[in-house]
Amino acid sequence: MTDADMQRWMKKLMPPGTYVGSALLLYGTDIADRVGVFCWVHSSDSAWKVYAKSGFEVVGELDVDLDAYAPGPPPAMDGSGESLWGHYVFRYMKRLPAVKQPLETIG
Repeated sequence: MTDADMQRWMKKLMPPGTYVGSALLLYGTDIADRVGVFCWVHSSDSAWKVYAKSGFEVVGELDVDLDAYAPGPPPAMDGSGESLWGHYVFRYMKRLPAVKQPLETIG
């Protein structure tokens, strides 16, 4: 599966402007804030900026050389016969609660 495949599926399942991901993120962070717990995510390269806008901070990164782990060569994309899987960056992010409330006040 290529990045283009993923982009095509994302547009089909979550068209731009639907804000489904943002609504889910807000729902989860609101609960974490009310309970007073931190959140963490293992973010894709294309999503980490969205998490950063919601208060998540990068606490670690893992840059994976996909060619080292692929079971075989990727299909040639440009017709030259030479192609690489490339690198993928995982970002580990953490968000501290915005508001800490005593547990007795949470209903």
